[in-house]
Amino acid sequence: MKNVKNTEAKSSGCRLLSQQEIQDLREDMLQASKKMKEYLRNKRLSQTKLQKANPFSKM
Repeated sequence: MKNVKNTEAKSSGCRLLSQQEIQDLREDMLQASKKMKEYLRNKRLSQTKLQKANPFSKM
């Protein structure tokens, strides 16, 4: 990452994150990714069950 002056960060309305904040965000993103994968897997399974129950219906 480029070395950014604090005055530049403040004037643009953003700030540099601490290492702990970065780690917390990474963990949050990992958990969100796992939840989304589980949701999509369950959605795909439920659609498969519906198609097997009624093979002539259009999804």
